[in-house]
Amino acid sequence: MKKDINCLTSRKTDKPVVGEIFFGESEFIIGRKKSNEDSVIEVAVTKEQCIKESVVIEQMLSKGKLFTFPKKIQTDISVIDKTRKNATFVVESVETTKELELLHSVLPASYLIRARRLKDSKYDPNGEVIEFYTCGRFENTYNGYLEVIGKLSE
Repeated sequence: MKKDINCLTSRKTDKPVVGEIFFGESEFIIGRKKSNEDSVIEVAVTKEQCIKESVVIEQMLSKGKLFTFPKKIQTDISVIDKTRKNATFVVESVETTKELELLHSVLPASYLIRARRLKDSKYDPNGEVIEFYTCGRFENTYNGYLEVIGKLSE
């Protein structure tokens, strides 16, 4: 199956649709693997958000007595790739939720984008997959406009 790129007049948007191609941003350089999917990288996060803290129980034997104590371990789970800034991506899926009014608060609307990196301006089924929000209150929210340069067609 051959997929071609139809060029459009470039436009800026925070809500691209499936099949649109956009340029990478400097906020995409730092990412982290999504916790439940190893092949998806959450971008638009900070270096501090890529630190995972866990507690392990250490044991020590001293003078015939066993001592146990908790120890906090910090692990860096960041996936840094400077080429994401200059890469092109195609939107593979978009998930939206509308604003929901709860009893004491309001859950904001969200717009989740999953995109795949193009290789040599062609669709690559093995390309890197990134994921980020453009609306909502999430750690991996990109608060800018994406520059859409075309649409992928078959």
